[in-house]
Amino acid sequence: LPTSILDIQEKIKVIAEERKMWRIEANERVVKFEKDKKKFLADSKKSNYDDYLYAAGIQKKFLKVQAKEDGRSLFVTGSFGVGKTYHAVSVMKSYIDNLPDTCFVKPFSKLPIFITVPELLLKIRSVFSLQKCEDEIVDKYANSPLLVLDDLGAEQATDFAMRTLYIILNRRDGDMLQTIITSNLTLDEVKERLGDRIASRIAGMSHVIKIAGK
Repeated sequence: LPTSILDIQEKIKVIAEERKMWRIEANERVVKFEKDKKKFLADSKKSNYDDYLYAAGIQKKFLKVQAKEDGRSLFVTGSFGVGKTYHAVSVMKSYIDNLPDTCFVKPFSKLPIFITVPELLLKIRSVFSLQKCEDEIVDKYANSPLLVLDDLGAEQATDFAMRTLYIILNRRDGDMLQTIITSNLTLDEVKERLGDRIASRIAGMSHVIKIAGK
């Protein structure tokens, strides 16, 4: 009888140890599955996003700019509703995500700026004949580390506004600061609507990205 009891106790220990190992192995499998799942989803998301971009007609230049491998400006053109602003802002977000904490203090001069061109032209028109205010506007938008100008060509502009816009673009180009411009117009249409100087400056400083319609 004592021997049988000892045998039973030993078997209980073995079973308990086996169950312990099963639990450890099960936990390891769960952890590995979760890691593999996250990696799969991340890879799938990246793959699907890249596929979407290519399907939309966006060249590799856009992806390189987003990954900060290429510092040239972008002129993103396409019809209404194809995602031009979304992609411009995604580059802006990528830029912000990589900034150090010291950039997020007043006066926020190290942060990028997003503004629609109609809004910018309105600001420019509001300071007509006020040299000091004009200089402040030019400095603000000419010196921003990254400037997103959304919806170029959405409205007609005065010669004064176009001259000021050209000064901003020209200074940014000279200082090698990245500008992302979105427009429903092609560069040829920009030339017809806003003049040769603006169109030539954009062409000279930018990769042209055409986003195809759905």
